[in-house]
Amino acid sequence: WTAVLASLTFNILLRHPWYRVGFNTAKYVMAIAAAGGTYFFLHEPSTGFFTTLRDVVAFLLAGAVYVAVDTWMLALVLAFTRQRNPWHVWIVNSQGILPQLLSASFLGALAAEVYRTNPWTIALLAIPLIVVYFSLKTSQELRVQTKKAIEALADTIDKRDPYTFQHSHRVALYTEKL
Repeated sequence: WTAVLASLTFNILLRHPWYRVGFNTAKYVMAIAAAGGTYFFLHEPSTGFFTTLRDVVAFLLAGAVYVAVDTWMLALVLAFTRQRNPWHVWIVNSQGILPQLLSASFLGALAAEVYRTNPWTIALLAIPLIVVYFSLKTSQELRVQTKKAIEALADTIDKRDPYTFQHSHRVALYTEKL
């Protein structure tokens, strides 16, 4: 329920349309459920947090499952709405941000351990978490701006010479297929 409330609050504060709020919340909850189920199934409940190799493996797999479910659900929706190959959409959208997403799992583990030892010290993790968030946001914005700049340059060339447009279009298609 915490994940649902956090996702709903975050998406509403960003003033996303209702369908995007619903999708983002459902995607987030399903990714958390899949990761939690993975961890619950694999860890040793009789031991403490990270006390056995099995717990560490369970945690690492749970983090990978979370990232996979989260990114693949988005890629599938984008591929479906844009009539593209889901694998290609996933590669293009995940390129460059997978390390940040996977590192968030380690920050989560650190937060859990810090909270377990002293709940008030969890506030110390706010700064690194904010840095990771803005790093991801800046990286994504830079990718979008770069793509728009390249498209604007291509449009300028296309307006100057129609033959160049056809050539550029063919090169783009061949590049995408490769």
